[in-house]
Amino acid sequence: MLTLRIDDELRAFLPSLDAATDAALEEQLLTEGIRDPIVVWEHDGQQLILDGHRRFRIAQKHDLPFAVVVLRFATKAEAMDWILRNQLVRRNVTQQQRNLCLARLRQMLPGTASEKLVQLIELSDLSRRQVYRVLNYAEAFARLPGWLQDAISRNEIASTADEVTRLGNMPDAEQAAAIRSIPRPPPKGAKLRDYLPLVAPPVEPDEEDEAPEEARPEPVQVIQPTPPAKLPRAVPGALMAVLEKRLGETAKATDALGEVHPSAHHRRMLMLLSKAGEVLEQWARHIKEHG
Repeated sequence: MLTLRIDDELRAFLPSLDAATDAALEEQLLTEGIRDPIVVWEHDGQQLILDGHRRFRIAQKHDLPFAVVVLRFATKAEAMDWILRNQLVRRNVTQQQRNLCLARLRQMLPGTASEKLVQLIELSDLSRRQVYRVLNYAEAFARLPGWLQDAISRNEIASTADEVTRLGNMPDAEQAAAIRSIPRPPPKGAKLRDYLPLVAPPVEPDEEDEAPEEARPEPVQVIQPTPPAKLPRAVPGALMAVLEKRLGETAKATDALGEVHPSAHHRRMLMLLSKAGEVLEQWARHIKEHG
């Protein structure tokens, strides 16, 4: 008879439970029994647990019966892929845990950065912009020390995605100072924002500090574009050439920047390129239709 075994590498792909949730699960299983089967991967004569690690340990502790479902995969990577996809559809997974699953899944998906992005959007039902935010969060989370990652994952210190992203993206010295201020372990009811440096609001200049009239720059004159209908007929071809060039640059930039989670600055560049392409396309279409 095969023996179930916990593989540390596979277990690391699953979110940790805080003490209260762990105790509640144990109490529920003792009252209702283990209704959900433990999912395992049969590999090299062993049954490695993919889902149900806590249920298995509680079953061993209290000698509770349980069912087993066996899945078959060719490689460990396929088993890891199943774990992450399974976590995404669970109702009891927090948004933070789902974010980390998406980030890990992105590393394992085949294809270019754009193709991976499309797959993540389909899997998560999120917009492109939301997926970028998730990846930025995950990258920032990975920069935090292990003990703080565990505290955040177990909700021992309350946090939002924006707070974690901000902490992970701080300059090294500033980040180290903020992390040193967090007690280990965090006190009950701790909130990550309480240990982050305050962001100073923009300072409004005093009246006496304002530049004199003669020193102030001249107002910028806004030049309205020539209406499309008045452009010469030779323009559409030139516009379409620029459009095709810009769209090609956008696609290449998306693939290249997607490999290293795009910064806010890079995303703005891509958005502007895309907008420019849309405007050029509209002008070219108008000229083509109206001459």
